Amino acid sequence: TYQPPTTPTEQHLTTIWTDLLDLDHIGIGDDFFNLGGHSLLAIQVLTRTQAHGYDLSLAELFDHPTIAALAALIDSRAPAAAPELTSAVLLRGGGTGPALFVVHSATGDVTEFDELAGSIAGDRPVYGLQAPGLDERSQPLGSITAMASAYLEEVQALQPTGPLLLAAWSMGAHVAVEMAREAVAAGRTVGGVFLIGPSVDLLPGRDRSFERQQREQLSALLRDLDATIAAAPGTRLPAAVEEEVLRHSALGRAHEAGIRAGDKHRLRAARVMITNFLASIEHLERVPMPDAYDGPVVLFIPQDAPGRQRRRTVRQWRSLLRGTPRVIDVPGRHHTVIHGAGAATVGRWLSAEMGRWQPDTGGTP
Repeated sequence: TYQPPTTPTEQHLTTIWTDLLDLDHIGIGDDFFNLGGHSLLAIQVLTRTQAHGYDLSLAELFDHPTIAALAALIDSRAPAAAPELTSAVLLRGGGTGPALFVVHSATGDVTEFDELAGSIAGDRPVYGLQAPGLDERSQPLGSITAMASAYLEEVQALQPTGPLLLAAWSMGAHVAVEMAREAVAAGRTVGGVFLIGPSVDLLPGRDRSFERQQREQLSALLRDLDATIAAAPGTRLPAAVEEEVLRHSALGRAHEAGIRAGDKHRLRAARVMITNFLASIEHLERVPMPDAYDGPVVLFIPQDAPGRQRRRTVRQWRSLLRGTPRVIDVPGRHHTVIHGAGAATVGRWLSAEMGRWQPDTGGTP
């Protein structure tokens, strides 16, 4: 039975949900995910609610998937005097100690860190840093340095003092290291940079002509995506372009079906992913980097990866840093290391590391 909203908070959430889900009406007892909500839309619910001063975490949305339940949770709290945020998403609330900030992978989506955030013990906040451009209110950032500067600004607003603890998976490793470098240059203490299954992009004896060809191809795909996203609802990419976009952004069957249907959410997700691939290629053209980061770095290397790939990953990251990173083997392969046994192992390690830093230490464990 349809139940209309009866409180201002329920009405506010109903407005957000009907807009994001493109439905005429939603009852306060309807389940967000049963209505067609998915991870990209879940983050938009959080960011729009956050803009009104309410700090909800991804875990809380999963636990309170109806308007009635979520509104009751919001109304039980006082509005927070939170800064305006574009990328930082609270994955798990916690106490007052230094937070862990986790940078997105090439997908730009931080919901992939839900299991990792849940594996961290203790009462500490965990934020995901999501790529702009996954909704209609922002555009993708086209370089690693632009991402690092934008994310660091939000991290500084959320945690103006104390040590910064930065983590990342895959392509996000480049962003996290650049954030650490900028933070140290600005006088902040970086307690640690933790790179989980960091990407392997630096090839020995790289062919510059091949890189140039890649850049041109990805740039052309981005122009087609921009035009299609700006076109009328339901507009599809040209057939050949569509196949290339799907090849570069393999995010699962739902994503593929959405791309083929001209779904704007899925098209924006593909645009973010291809933008991130292009940014990584252009970033590595600066290697060797004279101003490389020289602080503490831990590499969590998937132990089920082929031995050659493991050696190449460690060798690459030693060439990208001034100091020698610590290497920790964890269960899983590159695409599974933030789930299951891999997430549990990394979570235990990060829990111990976060426990070394106390609130308001000013950078002293």
